[in-house]
Amino acid sequence: MDFGHKTRNTSVGVTSFVARLGSLLGILLVDQGLVYGNPATLSAAGLLSVASGLSVAFLLPETAARPLHANLEEEADWDRRRKEQEEEEEVEGRTADDVT
Repeated sequence: MDFGHKTRNTSVGVTSFVARLGSLLGILLVDQGLVYGNPATLSAAGLLSVASGLSVAFLLPETAARPLHANLEEEADWDRRRKEQEEEEEVEGRTADDVT
């Protein structure tokens, strides 16, 4: 589901905050791993980064070439119309197959 402008802007702000927090914690984790020789901290940081990358790649929907909606209600209306159109095309496709 696509999000409206306000939701999208809030999400970008929260993501920016988490990215800055992660960069700060990353420095501390590297220092912990290098200074004290604890490979578990570096392994944990590596596993978290791989897991987050995979979750973004496979769990989030693709939004390229989709219309931007001002709010979630517009998105719900667009999604409802799209589903109705797909159902109509499916019914038309079945009747055309039944005839031949």
